[in-house]
Formats: sequence, C-alpha cells, structure tokens
Amino acid sequence: MTQFFREQKMQALAEREAGLSLNEICQKYRISRKTFLKWKEEERMANLERVPKADYDALLAQHQALHQQYRELKEKVAIASAQLQARRDLLARLLPREEEQ
Repeated sequence: MTQFFREQKMQALAEREAGLSLNEICQKYRISRKTFLKWKEEERMANLERVPKADYDALLAQHQALHQQYRELKEKVAIASAQLQARRDLLARLLPREEEQ
C-alpha cells in the first residue's frame, strides 16, 4: 500500500475541484474511489477542527434559526395550499361551469 503525503492528497482534491473527473484522479494517483472520498472526508473534518469554537457556535445557531424558519414557512405554505384548494372546491360547487349549463 502506497503512503501519500498530505500535499499529494491536497493536490488530488484541488484537481477534482478544478474539474478533473474522479476517474482521472483515481487513475493518476492509482487509488480507489473509496480512498479519494476518504481523503475528502478527512480534509472536511480537518477544516471543521480549524474553525474557532465561537465561530462554530455562531454558525450552528444561525443554521438552527434558518432551519426553524424553513419549517415555519413550509407549514404556512401547506396551510395556504389547503385553503386555496378548499376555496377552489367551494367555487366549483357554487358556480356551475359554462359547459354544464
């Protein structure tokens, strides 16, 4: 099994970001897709560890607030859609279509 330096892994990840296909990268470095994805996950986790705790907490709070707003808006859309459908059904019963007259 070949050992890769961090710089080599970073180069492979950068090449992928630049548009090189995953297959091309795997062939160039003679690695499996699984290995590349493992490198990508390792780098993602390393980046998370470099985020200061205060910044992470602020981002997490912002994410949670946005997620709550999303849930509330989704519920409002569902209610509005149900109300609209109820109004359409009522109009359909009260106003006969011209074809039926």
